Amino acid sequence: MTRKTLFFILAASFALTACGGSSARVKSERKKVKGDRTMVSHSDGVEPIWIQECPANTEYTLVFCGESHEKPSQKSAYTEAQADALGKLGRFVGQKIDAKLAPDGKGGYNFQIEAEGDSNVTIRGAWEGERWCEEYDGPGGRTHDCYVMVTYPKFEYDRLVGTARKVARQRIQKARDLFGQAKDLASKGKHQQALTLLQRAKELLSKLRQPQVIDGQSSEVMAEQIMADLKQEQQAAKEILSTALVVVGLTVDGKLQTRGRLWSAIRNKVQKWVVDSGLKIRPGGIPTGQVKAILSGDDGAAAKAATDKGAGMLLVLDLKCNFSSELDGAFYSYAEGGLRLIRTADGREIFTAELPSTKGGHISKNKANKKAIDNLLNERVKPAVKSAVGKISVSS
Repeated sequence: MTRKTLFFILAASFALTACGGSSARVKSERKKVKGDRTMVSHSDGVEPIWIQECPANTEYTLVFCGESHEKPSQKSAYTEAQADALGKLGRFVGQKIDAKLAPDGKGGYNFQIEAEGDSNVTIRGAWEGERWCEEYDGPGGRTHDCYVMVTYPKFEYDRLVGTARKVARQRIQKARDLFGQAKDLASKGKHQQALTLLQRAKELLSKLRQPQVIDGQSSEVMAEQIMADLKQEQQAAKEILSTALVVVGLTVDGKLQTRGRLWSAIRNKVQKWVVDSGLKIRPGGIPTGQVKAILSGDDGAAAKAATDKGAGMLLVLDLKCNFSSELDGAFYSYAEGGLRLIRTADGREIFTAELPSTKGGHISKNKANKKAIDNLLNERVKPAVKSAVGKISVSS
């Protein structure tokens, strides 16, 4: 909702209760003419001078005049004139203060300033000083012109400015705290979290109507620093989201392996498929205890492993291979497992796939295991990796 629309609504709500008091009209004894319209009646009393020129502000009072012309009814003319006057008051205040004007329920208006912690500070009190309406007859029928003068005590305006400065200082202090926290998170490689705090700090400073200095630090300079860090963290976060850490758990005949020639060959192959699918990878292994925790579904361990490596994605491959049987000198094994792709920022699994049992045979028992694993990798894991990486752009 625009500020202009808000003032119109406020004036309309006031008109419903107050317009009845302004409806007293007297027949015009003089023929006041505006173009092809002739005045036939006006508000009770003598035409005020202020409708020609709005009075100047004084050291005690701020004055704002509004008007509307050629409206079909006195009510609509009065409402628009009231909105015009309130709009001028709001724009005057809005040059220095981010405040909203709201009816006080007693025929006047208060300013509300949004403070930190989802609370509002209310400063009273603008009042309608005078109003004047005229009715005209013309080619298009009866039309109405209205004028409204709104006054606002200077000492209330000064209170409003003082309160706004206090709220602004609170915002700057909060923005400074968030900025410091973001810098700390960024130094630890937690760029997505840092980015969130920097955006909050930017929003707080954007609410300031005028620059301020707190403890020798300018809000303008702080805003520039935050914007610079925002760009840097956005780039870092983007880089992280396109980087994956591959974790492989290989259980052969009931024994978990996180090292060894076969395990390394599997991880290297999967990492190549990840790179071929468009992601970067983070090299290096992680401790066996951490691998066990991740394979068991520990989200905290998964997030820590990826964050420590600076990866925005965690690809977890859990393989199990078991010797099955021997027949006519040939050994047979079966491999199966599961694959998960986890987004580090929120721990969400954006892709999961079950890897059905795949058979492998060889005249050597050990090589039968390897054959089953190779068949599973080529037939199931490779297409699953491609599908998983393809989900990243859709989910982000």
